[in-house]
Amino acid sequence: VLPLDEVLECIELSPEQRAEAESEGIIDLRGEPLAFVHLRDVLGSRAQRRPVEQIVVVRYRSARVGLAVDAIQGERQTVIKPLGRLFRSVPGISGSTMRPDGGVAFVIDVARLLRSVAGIDMRISVSMSRR
Repeated sequence: VLPLDEVLECIELSPEQRAEAESEGIIDLRGEPLAFVHLRDVLGSRAQRRPVEQIVVVRYRSARVGLAVDAIQGERQTVIKPLGRLFRSVPGISGSTMRPDGGVAFVIDVARLLRSVAGIDMRISVSMSRR
């Protein structure tokens, strides 16, 4: 779950855009470079990648960064619960909430998550310098 106030927009990558983006780690968003990371890789998921990739554009410091996700479920109001001791040290996770199906979803702390990703500051600097 991503806090809505962090989200700037959501886009879908075509297979052609995806192939180019995979090699560079940067996509062209209306003429502006946008650094992105695969949320699946950051969180250690082994799920297979889907044919169409969604990018959630979020605010990070004074820049924009993309988070590649498998799917966008929509917008919901939710109650966030604090994490237990077991999960407090997990970088980028700030709480949990109940999904509509009764399962548990983790709430992502975008800033902490991106700080925990090696090299993200360098990629953002590169994308900002291309403007």
